[in-house]
Amino acid sequence: MTAPDTSLAALTVDTCIVGDDPGGHAVALALVAGGLSVALVRVPRPGPGGQEFGGHELARRLAALRDIDQAHGWAAAMRRIAEANRDTATREHPRRLAAAGIRVVEGEARFIGPRSLAAGGLAITARRFVLATGSAEAPSPWPDLPAGRVLTPETIWELTAVPTSLAVIGSDGTAAALAQAFRRFGATVSLFATGGLLPGLHPDRSHALRDRLVAEGIDVFEDAEVSAVQPDGEGLAVTATRGGDRDRLRVSHVLHVGDRRPVLDGLDLDAAGIARDGAGLRVDSGLRTSNRRVLALGDVSGGADPGLSLRQAPALAAALLFNRAVGVSDVMPVMAVPTRPALIEIGLSETQVRAKDRSARLLRLPLAESAAPGAGRGHIALVLSGAGKVLGAGIVADNPEPLVGPLALAISRQLSVQDLAAIQLPYPAVSDVIGKAVAPIIAARLSNHWTRRIIRMVRMVG
Repeated sequence: MTAPDTSLAALTVDTCIVGDDPGGHAVALALVAGGLSVALVRVPRPGPGGQEFGGHELARRLAALRDIDQAHGWAAAMRRIAEANRDTATREHPRRLAAAGIRVVEGEARFIGPRSLAAGGLAITARRFVLATGSAEAPSPWPDLPAGRVLTPETIWELTAVPTSLAVIGSDGTAAALAQAFRRFGATVSLFATGGLLPGLHPDRSHALRDRLVAEGIDVFEDAEVSAVQPDGEGLAVTATRGGDRDRLRVSHVLHVGDRRPVLDGLDLDAAGIARDGAGLRVDSGLRTSNRRVLALGDVSGGADPGLSLRQAPALAAALLFNRAVGVSDVMPVMAVPTRPALIEIGLSETQVRAKDRSARLLRLPLAESAAPGAGRGHIALVLSGAGKVLGAGIVADNPEPLVGPLALAISRQLSVQDLAAIQLPYPAVSDVIGKAVAPIIAARLSNHWTRRIIRMVRMVG
């Protein structure tokens, strides 16, 4: 065990939040409102964006980039996104957190025991710790290439002009979103999605996006493995292998979209008895690490969803306030890809539901049959239990926002399709979409022999 450092001033709080993830802010504010003493340690982040650039910020920028009119040009788009980022930074400024009663500590942090952390000249002792350090882009596999030619999702925002030709190497939603954005701003784009585009997403949805990317002029290679990226004159050459054949593509820039890794370096997890699991932490379903006094939030808990920490925050805050565990059902699974069409999956998949309920079924409705404004061509897929409860949903739509709310509500409350149809919405087109989705099921229930007998009896009485 590490010997105590007597040079550090002592600080004792109920809960110490380590990291600057927005979900950590939300937990800290909730705990202070509940009367607990809270310290929040703002740990310096690696990477070009530093303190302000994590997975949540990347997702926010990608969504903004999707919605910007490309006719205004790249430079104007970057200015708008930078202005929005400054507004967000002002809202989340440390002084605002301190004004709420949170003790904000700046500086490197490291555990010095199972219940103590050294940071900012303080030895902080807490009943519970929450790791909310977020994630950072994995290092480029080609660090020796010319500066500025190999881009990452954290460095593209520094570009003053769109690359003339770009090879995007990656298979997740970030790679797809950036490939589409650069193409719409005028770049010639090739997307190398080794192992398939958007693995883990339902094939209906990933195929719909692939078709749109190809239609927009992006070369999509799902079966090609990039074996080398080398300097080639003033640009780069990408060598890819497909079915035993090797192809060489010349481009001006390469955008590498690698895995994001939890920011854990320097924390001295061993001193607190916190076990790792690969690049991340070993975390149970209640967000607890191997040290039961230390919990993980967002990217640190093993999630790849940038909005996960904010969805976990209410459940985690309630668990800390009322001394209970976070339940598996407290946080709804969500996956969102900020492209056009946007791809969204909420709740359980058809496979997950069928594993427990053989009578479960999938109800699929093409959006082309509706009048949903701006939805574009796409579909809604509802995963229903045998009893008609809505347990999951998938959306493919250019403008999915009006559809997400009622579907997420239905899933979180496990409403029936009749309940979903009964929700009165201010968007008639959304009601139209949902009404068409549930009408066949309601009709089937009304045509049931026993239901019809009840209807006849009621009519005889009345």
